[in-house]
Amino acid sequence: MPLSHSLYREVFRGSGGYGQWLGPLFVERSESPWISSSAAAVRKAFKQMSAQRFDYVHRLLPKLKHQSEDCLYMNLFVPERLDNDSGTEDQKFITYKIISTSMICLRGYYNHMSSLIAESSQRDSQLPVLVVVHGDEYGWNAGSPYNGSILASHGQIVVVTLNYRLGVFGQSSHKYSAFDQRCKFLKLGFLGRCEFSSCSGNSGISDLVSALTMLNVVLPPFGGDPKAVTLLGWGSGASLVSLLMASPLTQPGRRLFRRAILLDGTALAPWAMAHNPQQYFAQVAENLGCLSRNRSSTFNDNIDTTVRCMQDHPADNVTKAVQAIEIPTFLSGFAPIVDGQLIPNSPRISFSPQYGSLFREIDLLVGFSSHPAHYLLSNEDLKSGLSKERRQKIFRTLVRNLYEYHRSELLAAIINEYTDWENPRDHPKSVRNGVLAVLNDVLFTAPLIETLRMHSADEVRKEANTFMFVFGHETRSWMNEQPNSGLRGSLSGDHIPYIFGYPLANSDKEEKLFSGFGAEDRGVSQVLMHYVANFVKSGDPSKPSMMPKSFPIGEAFASTAWPQFDQPNREAYLEINLIPSIET
Repeated sequence: MPLSHSLYREVFRGSGGYGQWLGPLFVERSESPWISSSAAAVRKAFKQMSAQRFDYVHRLLPKLKHQSEDCLYMNLFVPERLDNDSGTEDQKFITYKIISTSMICLRGYYNHMSSLIAESSQRDSQLPVLVVVHGDEYGWNAGSPYNGSILASHGQIVVVTLNYRLGVFGQSSHKYSAFDQRCKFLKLGFLGRCEFSSCSGNSGISDLVSALTMLNVVLPPFGGDPKAVTLLGWGSGASLVSLLMASPLTQPGRRLFRRAILLDGTALAPWAMAHNPQQYFAQVAENLGCLSRNRSSTFNDNIDTTVRCMQDHPADNVTKAVQAIEIPTFLSGFAPIVDGQLIPNSPRISFSPQYGSLFREIDLLVGFSSHPAHYLLSNEDLKSGLSKERRQKIFRTLVRNLYEYHRSELLAAIINEYTDWENPRDHPKSVRNGVLAVLNDVLFTAPLIETLRMHSADEVRKEANTFMFVFGHETRSWMNEQPNSGLRGSLSGDHIPYIFGYPLANSDKEEKLFSGFGAEDRGVSQVLMHYVANFVKSGDPSKPSMMPKSFPIGEAFASTAWPQFDQPNREAYLEINLIPSIET
């Protein structure tokens, strides 16, 4: 990647050893990933992303043109050492395929990569590692479009982006007999077979566990420290990261990662876990013509026949079958489920201080945007506002789909609490602001605050740190695109390009996902990258290095002490803007 200030040199894209791909068969689609024993190959392009739905991804469409079920790849961005004055700008592209939990399959791997290992192992010390779990939603996006080179160079950390299985291929399950003590689970995506009654889907999150397992072996040759891994996720990716924080499968003798950064997402959110997964499995089978719409009690007896029929369909047919399913608004049809193994309990139990220490022994940094739910409203709604009738419809849908009891009372309480009573005329933009505030609070803010409180609770002694920030900075060029919207602050996902350092990229040479940044934006990006890199290194965004006053806005942040989020500090957090502030 051409940089205006290049300390960065090496890019290792994808994880490579190519075993025979099994093709779009439902059983293989959903099995746990495995380690390929063949050599890493040199590539000059990122690998294909997971098969997924296109209609959500207009913003990333140029980067998501090629989709494949053969998608499980990681991309490593390794910075040049600060004391290296070679000045070379050569880039190396190595393709790895995500491997499995079976380390036996790695034999021969180092022999095929001996020259790269010899070069990389000359590093004096190992760098901490940031693994990026892409988000937005469970059904779309990819890790490959996000370039971690600037963040790696600026923070002197190794940045890893990756793909994992999405949507129906990564998130769906079906339990076809509740009383048989044998497996009785079939996994379609999150589809595969298993042998025990506690097994379930969750193939997508299993990909992440396998990737972390692989990094234990892959990182040292490239100068990365497998004992200093931090996971960063946003949206659905943040939900998956929070689940891994409490998963016993991330502790095979020692933790696979030590720190976590959650941006606008947590497994406590109403949309984070699957609702009625068996129902959606059956609907996919129906839409593929593999199951009669007159389902009866004989369905369980014919499950193998149903699966064999589904195996005959290519991935595109499966994706179209999913598109025809109506998922309740604000919920997820294809999402992680409690399987008793990888996800042993509901997140509210697993995150609880009374449950154990797994979740609370990971250093945690939580970040909010100002309006994380803005994408749930149309551009016209954001620009022109909403009528009271439209507000009523949205609130009724929210209450109906999220709550089972006292719906009338909840609806009345929401309207009363979020109505601007000082504006009796109910201007459409005032109504819109109230609706957006409800969606922000119910779907994002309240679950994240609950996550922070569970993590920081002093009921049980813990060693891990807990920090929170709100990213309130507005990218002026983006706001000018909709000058009449009247929304102030950041929108969903606005912090992502700043964390990756995109405002510092050479816009004349780089075709970027995001553009239109100014000098102020570059200063904010430097500050945010500094905080993230510090947290990756120490678990504290203010340590080990002080905020450089040479940054355009660094002096104001250097004089602002960032306290932990806990009761003694009155749940204090940092507001990141051109002028920082500590809020409670």
